Amino acid sequence: ALDPVEIPAAIAHFERALELDPHYALAHVGLAHARFWQFQASRARNAPETGHLRAAVTHARRAIQIDADLAEAHSTLGFVLASTDQHTGEAVAAARRALALEPGNWRHLFRLGMAAWGEERIGCLQAVVAQYPALPYAYLGLAMVRIARRDLQTADRLLQTGVSTPGRSGPGDTRVPASGLHGLGGLIRLAGG
Repeated sequence: ALDPVEIPAAIAHFERALELDPHYALAHVGLAHARFWQFQASRARNAPETGHLRAAVTHARRAIQIDADLAEAHSTLGFVLASTDQHTGEAVAAARRALALEPGNWRHLFRLGMAAWGEERIGCLQAVVAQYPALPYAYLGLAMVRIARRDLQTADRLLQTGVSTPGRSGPGDTRVPASGLHGLGGLIRLAGG
C-alpha cells in the first residue's frame, strides 16, 4: 500500500511468517521493504531513522543467504543499498544479479536504474517506462541524469511526460504520486528564471 500506517501490521505478519518458517526468504524480502519504507517515512525529520535502513539491508542479505537464486532478494538488496549512498558498487552488482536471474522484469530494471548512473540508468529506466509508463519514479530518475548533464530542457520534458502519462489520473496516483515530478519541474523552471 506504501502507506506508513500499514507498515507495522505488515511487519508483524512477515515476522509471524518467519516464526512459522525461518527459511522463508520472501518474508525477509517483505521485511526489507517494510523497514525501507519506515526509513523513507522518517526522512522528513531532522534525524531519519537509519536503523530501519540497516534492518532492511540485513533482511535482504538474509533472504539471499536462504535462497541465492531469488531474484527479488538481490533486487531488493540493490535498492536498499543504493539508498545508503555507501555501497554503490555492491548495490549495482546485486541489482544486475536480479536481472540476470529474471531478465526484463520491470521491478529489477527500476531498482538497477536507481542504483546505477549514466547510460545504464537511462537504459534501465527507459525499459521501465516502456513496460510501466505510469511509474513517476522512472521519469524522476531519467530526469536526474539529464539535470546532472545540464540538459534541463530534456529533463523538463521527461518530467512533463511523467506527469501527463495516461494512467496517472486513476486511483494509482495516491499510491505512487507524481509530486516529486512537479517539485523537480519547479526547480528547473526556477533555474531558468
